[in-house]
Parts: sequence; C-alpha cells; structure tokens
Amino acid sequence: MESPDPPRVVRQILARVLSGRCFTDIQLRTGEAPAVREPRGYVAADEPALDSADMEAFADWIDPRWRERLKAGAGHFDAALTLGEHSRLRCNVFRCGPGERLAATVRWLPFRVPAPDALGLPRALLAQIAPLRRGLILVTGPTGSGKTTTQACLLEQINRQQPAHILSVEQPIEYLLEPARAVITQREVPTHLTHFAAGLEAARRQRADVLMVGECRDRATVDTMLLAADAGHLVLGTLHARSAEEACQTLLAFYAGEEQLQRRALLAATLLCVVSQVLTPSSDGRRLWLSCELLLNSPAIAAVIRQGKLAQLDNAVATAGGAANGSVLLNQSLAERVRREEIRYEDALRDSYRPDDLQRLLSSHG
Repeated sequence: MESPDPPRVVRQILARVLSGRCFTDIQLRTGEAPAVREPRGYVAADEPALDSADMEAFADWIDPRWRERLKAGAGHFDAALTLGEHSRLRCNVFRCGPGERLAATVRWLPFRVPAPDALGLPRALLAQIAPLRRGLILVTGPTGSGKTTTQACLLEQINRQQPAHILSVEQPIEYLLEPARAVITQREVPTHLTHFAAGLEAARRQRADVLMVGECRDRATVDTMLLAADAGHLVLGTLHARSAEEACQTLLAFYAGEEQLQRRALLAATLLCVVSQVLTPSSDGRRLWLSCELLLNSPAIAAVIRQGKLAQLDNAVATAGGAANGSVLLNQSLAERVRREEIRYEDALRDSYRPDDLQRLLSSHG
C-alpha cells in the first residue's frame, strides 16, 4: 500500500514521470546520486547523493518487511507497486559494495497499457489473437526490450475483445489489468505460488482460456506451457533470446534424444508465432523505437522446426514459406526505421544480431 507521505526518492521519481522526459530505469545506491536510464544510456541525476536513511525509507515504502525479504531472498527481492495514478514501479532491492550498502534498480512502467499503434506492434501479430486462437506465442528479446509491455498489450486486446478468462503468472505482477469483457486473474510468484509451473498446472482447474507466463526459466515451465498450448489454451511466454531461431533453440535445449523429437513435433504443432524485439534510441535521443522480428507459423516453418533444422528459420521467414503470411526479419524492421530516419544507422547495427546482413540490406537499397 502506498504511503500517504512518500519518501524523497519516490517524490523524485514521480517528478520525472510528470515531466514527460523519456526514461526506463533508475539505479539507486546509498552514497550516490540516482542514475537515470534515458534512451542513450544512464545519466547522473542533478540531485544530492542518497544516504542510508533515504534508501531505508524507500525500502520501507516498498515493503516494511524488506529486511526479512532480503534474508529470505539470498540478498535481494522483487516487488512491484503503484505510484499514484501515474505509474507502476518494478523494483529489485539488494545490497552491494563495501559495507553492504542498500541499493535498488527501479523499472518504470506506465499505469495504463499502451495501445498497439503507440508501441508499433505489427498488425500481423495482433491478428494472432483476434479471434482468440489456441497455441503458443513467444515474446523474446534482451533485458529492457519491452517484452512485458508487449505481452500486456496483447492481453489487453483480448480483454477488450473476448469474453475469456485470462490468467497470468508473474514475478512480480507488473501491469494491473482491469476486467473489460474478460475475467482477469493475476497471480504472483512467490506471493501466491511457489513457482511458475505450479500456476500453469492449476490453470486447467481454474478454466483459464489464456495463460501468460512472466518468463520461461526452467524445463518444468516450458513443459507445462507446451502441454497447455496443446490442450487448447492460448499461452504467452517470454524468453531472453535475440531471434526466433534462438528462441526455439532455447526451448528445445531442455530436451535430448527421443524426448526432443517429441517436443519438436509439439512445438511445430502448437507455435503460433515468435516476436523478437529491440528498443532503439530515436535519432534525436528523445524516445525509443520498437523494431520486431515476427515469425508466423506456416506449414514450411513447422516442417523446419519438426526436422530440427532451426538454422534454416531465417531463410524460411524470408521466403514464401514465411514472408507471404506476414513474417518479417529483425533486420528488415531495423532497415525500415533507418530509411525513415527514425533511428541512426550505427544504432541499428548495434541492435541487429546479424549486422553484416543489415549492412548489405541497407546498401542494396541505396
């Protein structure tokens, strides 16, 4: 519950939110001024250094039990909370450095889920959830690439369009979804559940139509996701992977031998799409642009996955087996941003997982 008199650190964060200046994260350290992550990286805030009283007041505001949670969480813990009517904050509180100084990393999230057009999500991705389908949608990308926001946006579209039961399993809960046409159940690890797989297993008894998994971290979670998609649920999960190929490799790496053959067949049959995304600073450094790789399953792509020839996925996306149904490679998305002068050439190369191919693509189009 939000304190009626938020500590100084919270008031400073709120002032940044209300200023409208683009930022995604804030680093807080005892003995240092806050560092704010803007589109082109961290900058030191023009504010006094935080003392131990500041950091303890901030931790108390997040959770009065923070000392116990630090001990129970091996020196760190996650929490998410609402900042007035303006924002959600996802916080990781921990100790570091000499003297075990109290510190926190704070991720800022808008209070309301952004609309698809505001994010720049491909329309072919939105078509995967209208009408409601059964299968698996993977949202991948590096840390800080907006995976949580994309997932929340897809869930909000279902919420507004479908009389379904949406169940999410998160650590922690980030966006708070308000029921529109759907029934919403949001469960948090470890507050409501001991682990992700437990929430997915219980979802069958709770008659969920749509399952959202905060992160596919282990074999048990991946297994439960695949089986839930096969059983008729729409399942959304996130992975730290740079591309559709890497996402499929990461999932299947949990299995070997005959079991992997079975899981390849299951993934080929249940996969709806993989969206792999990056956030790139705008040319003027004032905002972030979303670029996406989108693999939409098709008979040709399913055959590649089933046969384990994942290195051929890029080619399948770029040919009639993929592109004809709306699939697009990340380099194609980045190149379009460069041509529109929305992002800089060098930033696009940095965010590409195949920069040499991107160079050739941009050179061939002048």
